[in-house]
Amino acid sequence: MISVDFAYRFDGPNIDVDQLLTRYKQRKLRLIQQVIACDADTTVTVANGGGGGGSTSVSLSNEDANDGYVKAAANGSGAAVGTLESSYGLAIGRGSDGKFNRAVLSFNTASIPDGATITAAVLSVDYGSAYGDPWSNPTGNTLVVDVRNSCFGACTIEASDHGATATASAVAQIARFGSGTQHSSALSAAGLAAISKAGRTQVRLRFASDQTSTNYLWIQHGASAQLTVEYVMP
Repeated sequence: MISVDFAYRFDGPNIDVDQLLTRYKQRKLRLIQQVIACDADTTVTVANGGGGGGSTSVSLSNEDANDGYVKAAANGSGAAVGTLESSYGLAIGRGSDGKFNRAVLSFNTASIPDGATITAAVLSVDYGSAYGDPWSNPTGNTLVVDVRNSCFGACTIEASDHGATATASAVAQIARFGSGTQHSSALSAAGLAAISKAGRTQVRLRFASDQTSTNYLWIQHGASAQLTVEYVMP
C-alpha cells in the first residue's frame, strides 16, 4: 500500500470553490492513476493536507471479456453488436453504415467496502484511431459517460445495451483527444451514487448528439480502460 500526502492551496479573493474542488478531485485521481499504473494491484491511501482523515483510492481495469460496442439507427432500430473489436477496438460515433456506435465497459467494483462513501471517480480510456472529428459534428458535440449499477442487461455485451436505461446518464464528459490516454471529467454526484459496491458497474460511452455524416472514434480494446474510485470510511 502506498500513502500519499496531497495538499491543495486556495489563494485569491475571488474563488469559485466548486470549480476548484472539481479540479482538485480530477488532478488527485489522475495522480493516483499514474501511481497505480506502476502496479495494477496497488491501493493508494491519500492523507488530506489538513491532517484530517484519509481517503482510499482504487484503480480498476475493465473486464475485456464483457466489453464491446453496439450500433443502431438513430431511432434505436436494428441494434447489433459490433464485430470489429478485435481488429480496431471499440467504436463510438457514426459509422460508414450510417449507424451510431456506443461502447460499453465493465468494471468489477465489488472491492469497494459496503460501508464506504464514494467521494470521487474518473474514467480513463486509450485512443485507437478515428475517422473525421466526431466532436465537431455537429458543432460542440460531447462524448458522455452513462453509468449502470450492475449491468445494462446480461453482463456480456448484447445488442440491447445500445438503448438500455442507465442508472445515471451523462455523468461525465471525455474531451477531444487524438492519441494516448484521456481522462473523463469527475463523475457527477448521480454518477458516484450509481457505482455498485456489490458487484459490477458498467459504463456506456456515446456522443450526446448524432453525427450528420461519418465521424467516429475507436478506443483501445483489451484491459486498457480504468475506473479510479476514491472513497472514505465512516
